[in-house]
Amino acid sequence: MPANDSVVRLRGAHGDRRLREVRGLTPEGPASPVPAITEEGQVQGREIRVQSSSLWAMLLGLGVVLIIVGLVVVANIWESLSFLGILIGLVLLFVGVVGIAVGARRGGGWALAPVIAIIGGVILLFWPDLTLKALAVIVGLTLIAWGGVQSGLAIASARDGRGAMLASGVLILLLGVVVVAWPGPTLALLATLFGAAVILAGVIAVVAGLRMRRA
Repeated sequence: MPANDSVVRLRGAHGDRRLREVRGLTPEGPASPVPAITEEGQVQGREIRVQSSSLWAMLLGLGVVLIIVGLVVVANIWESLSFLGILIGLVLLFVGVVGIAVGARRGGGWALAPVIAIIGGVILLFWPDLTLKALAVIVGLTLIAWGGVQSGLAIASARDGRGAMLASGVLILLLGVVVVAWPGPTLALLATLFGAAVILAGVIAVVAGLRMRRA
């Protein structure tokens, strides 16, 4: 066989293979289709990024505010039962409203625990002639319910950061138990324990927001 005839056949084989690849075929059969990125997929991707960026900013802002408010509650510079009751009620309302907004974005029932905080805040704001023992019981039960629901959601969740949410939920629950079970609670003790719970929630929110930003 002439050498140039072999070259022609070799080139023909390569050309046929190339033509089959261009047409979407391989020697073994049809090539795997390459998924196309549709305009709808691009829009959904942008929406997810925007939602994630706004969520971490909300968590970070909420955490900073909670830490500041918690320090104010712990200081309790006014040493007034009525003022402390109003302050704790407003804090619970604020945490509840913002928590519902954050929980609605996260999904999975995360808005349930903030609803408990709102209920406790409303009770404190509208309770007539609030006594120190009643204030302690309401705050303690609110913290127990809040921490218990948050712990349960963290256990059932598969999201990142579930460990931090579980730890904070358990600590908030334990603080609530201490507030309720403590015999003869004092104003300073109540302010310190509730303020510590708020500061803890603020630190967890800041950490979660920063981790979400880096993700």
